[in-house]
Amino acid sequence: MKRLLEPRRRTVAVGALGAIVVALAAGYGYAAVTTTNNAYSGCLQNGTISNVAIGSAPSRACGRAATEINWNQTGPPGQNGTNGTNGTNGVSVTAATEPAGANCPTGGSKFTAANGVTYACNGVKGDDGANGTSVTSTALMAGDANCPEGGSSFTSSSGTTYACNGAGGSGAITGSVEADGTVTGNGGLSATVLEQGVYAVSYDGFDPTDAGIVTLSAVSSYSGAGPSMVTRIPSDDADLRSALGGTPPGIIVRSVRHDGSAAPFDIHIDLTQAPFAGIVGGSVNADGSVTNGQGGLTATVLDSGVYLLTYPGFDPSHPGVVTGSVVSSFSAAHPSTFDRIPSDDANLLAALGASSPLTGIIVRSVRSDGSAAPFDVHIDVNKTD
Repeated sequence: MKRLLEPRRRTVAVGALGAIVVALAAGYGYAAVTTTNNAYSGCLQNGTISNVAIGSAPSRACGRAATEINWNQTGPPGQNGTNGTNGTNGVSVTAATEPAGANCPTGGSKFTAANGVTYACNGVKGDDGANGTSVTSTALMAGDANCPEGGSSFTSSSGTTYACNGAGGSGAITGSVEADGTVTGNGGLSATVLEQGVYAVSYDGFDPTDAGIVTLSAVSSYSGAGPSMVTRIPSDDADLRSALGGTPPGIIVRSVRHDGSAAPFDIHIDLTQAPFAGIVGGSVNADGSVTNGQGGLTATVLDSGVYLLTYPGFDPSHPGVVTGSVVSSFSAAHPSTFDRIPSDDANLLAALGASSPLTGIIVRSVRSDGSAAPFDVHIDVNKTD
């Protein structure tokens, strides 16, 4: 009897759109069933759906004559659509120089792309700056207030700076060379005999482009019957290169007695790369021009082979101690002469038509025929009191 009175409950899955339309017509709000992809339940009786609820059960139990149904919002998947038509090819950006004109008053670059043209223009030229001031340099002697060991000052529009010599150190290579090339000296001084009386002299750190200022003196016996000749020969001398088959490395010195035999000599090399305070020197050409000058050395030709030497701060009462040596060619057959002439020498003043001593150091450098000869000179300003 209980089974007969119990209401029947049937569950039917409904997929047809018509059934949902009926349910909507029955009064269930559209908004309630479309907000999300929900699952729904309801009771179907005589084509009408009632008791609709979100979830797996109707809002109320279905009557005996009704069938419980379930559905969801999403229908079955549709078929894939056909592929769309390929788009047109894009346009690369191109760049070109833009001349000065309406788009760029001072010129620039033009960039063309699919969406149009743009420009990158040069800036406007700025005003010219004020003219600069050249840097001037001045050699400073030892005892200068700014450079106690001497050096150089450099003056420009921004002021004056100084490059001072360091304290200590000789700034020079010195030594004695025997006829066989044996050396007693400093700074790694060495000598190689190239031929009788001709030597290639070198030292530690030797630089052929800046070998230094060389002064020489021959060493001879008291009973020597004739004068010796000691000179520096330019390393690029054509006759020297021809005789030796090339350019020898080092400072080339010839030191011979009157009979052509080798003679020992003393050598002093001022290093122009590291000048010593209170030293003035350089190589003076026959025309008076100075190369590898040190300490502001200048030379003025007074007569053939006679020169007036001076330097910044020259003091006639304190001119310095002068040594020098002639520079001659390899083929020179006779000795040359280098000597200093007192600036108040009467014969010198008469020859020059001067009435008073000249301001400077007077030297004579001549070959045996009286023609002017180039020379190296070393003036030690520190050794006079």
